[in-house]
Amino acid sequence: MLKKTKKASVILVSFVLLCVVVLSGCAGNENGNGADSNAVGSNGASATDGKQDDAPEATKSLEPIKVTALQPYWGALPDMDGSLFKYIEQSMNVEFETEFVFGPNFMDKVNVALASGNLPHMLYIFDGKQPSIVTAIRAGAFWELDGKLEKYPNLMAGKDKIRDENIKVDGKTYQIYIPEAISRQGMNMRQDWLDNLGLQKPTTIDELYNVLRAFTQDDPDRNGKNDTIGLAQRLHAGVPVGFPILLAKFGAPNGYEVKDNKFIPAFTTEAYRETMRFFKKLYDEGIMNQDFSYLQRTQGEELIQNGKAGVQISNVDEKLLWNPLLDSNPNASIVSLSYLEGPTGNHLFTSKGYWVTIAFPKSTVKTEEELDRLLAALDLMAAPEQKEFFMLGIEGEHYKKDNGNISIVKNVESELVSLRMFAPDAFEPIAPPGTPKHIEDMCDVLSENETSNNLVNNPAASIISKTAIELGGELDKMIQDATVKYIMGEVNDQQFDEVIEKWKSSGGVKMLEEFEAEYNKK
Repeated sequence: MLKKTKKASVILVSFVLLCVVVLSGCAGNENGNGADSNAVGSNGASATDGKQDDAPEATKSLEPIKVTALQPYWGALPDMDGSLFKYIEQSMNVEFETEFVFGPNFMDKVNVALASGNLPHMLYIFDGKQPSIVTAIRAGAFWELDGKLEKYPNLMAGKDKIRDENIKVDGKTYQIYIPEAISRQGMNMRQDWLDNLGLQKPTTIDELYNVLRAFTQDDPDRNGKNDTIGLAQRLHAGVPVGFPILLAKFGAPNGYEVKDNKFIPAFTTEAYRETMRFFKKLYDEGIMNQDFSYLQRTQGEELIQNGKAGVQISNVDEKLLWNPLLDSNPNASIVSLSYLEGPTGNHLFTSKGYWVTIAFPKSTVKTEEELDRLLAALDLMAAPEQKEFFMLGIEGEHYKKDNGNISIVKNVESELVSLRMFAPDAFEPIAPPGTPKHIEDMCDVLSENETSNNLVNNPAASIISKTAIELGGELDKMIQDATVKYIMGEVNDQQFDEVIEKWKSSGGVKMLEEFEAEYNKK
């Protein structure tokens, strides 16, 4: 029988920024499924007793349920005896037994739990499409959620068409996602340099080039030296970090384009070629750093932080990147943007729109009534009135209000980062009170991206291909390496075409056929 424990089991796996926590059943559980007689649904009452549209509220009058969970954490380890965690339990009418795991080995822990069958009520997952998860889904390990969320208004508020499509496996939904930005694409640049040169922030690709050239050649910092460059770049996912952003602006498809039910890879399009030519021009003219192909991340960031480079094209919300510069140079200021007109308009590639998901194992959540109780609990925590809690903590303890003004008593942001995973609510990039203006601007751009009419989704995002799983990394590397070499003048158009043919014969055609077969089942 499970007993309520408030001591978290912490596994420190790496000193990196990514932190993860795992929610699992007690290791001493003899049933091997994390359930006991006081667990979900055992009191005979379900969240659907009474009116369906009052399902979440109805759970508040029931006895608290014990819920096991395997969950990641970021920042500070949540204190299960602390007031923040207690608030969540009370709001959800739940008593949690949580094992917290920190670091990149989180999915290793999930895979061990899957293999052992010792699964919690709520299984948090990264990505949601990893082979072990897909195998478990196809084996019937998790509850299908299609048609089961409609009576939970706050969970429904966090859903949208693109994310819903991206999370499906074989056309069905088995996980709830914690929404993240649908597109973080954009750029940040030195506003003070623009002012020094009498320039406006760019709105077209041609204007961007002119800004980058001026930041390189026209002494934007006014120190009388030729010691600046326009664009700071390094490799990410095998190509310059800003390449996908400008690829969208040039009108290329996101990964693939579907024409007449056939998948056309982006790298075979003229828009991809134009993007490579643009980067080659920046490279040839010394407008971007010449060492981009081997520069480490910290070295690339130093170009910005030391005042050498004026523009970073990457995720627009890279707030920590700019802080050292702004702290050391009181005259520095930045501007954020994602709007940039290309040949066919202003386009943005979407991401999946989530990273962390929640699945409900059938071996532990045995009935629909038990599933409903869990969904109702999550719905309560995803309510709009909880947003202030997830931003600031508990009023009176962590912050105070005085005539509409908010003052911070104790900053608990590092712990709230992880606790927000209890709220699969609508994505809303809101800057907390007192946030510096440049971060507010970044949040504004994320909001604009979220509602953009020019989002371009990857049609293969919801498709699982055996060849892609087995050979996708190798196939991607062929194109990535050729792209970098093209920019550096080591590969010409004919040679790039030859790489495409090699890609096709090395499994690319087979992968496309698998994409098409799955896509045409819809």
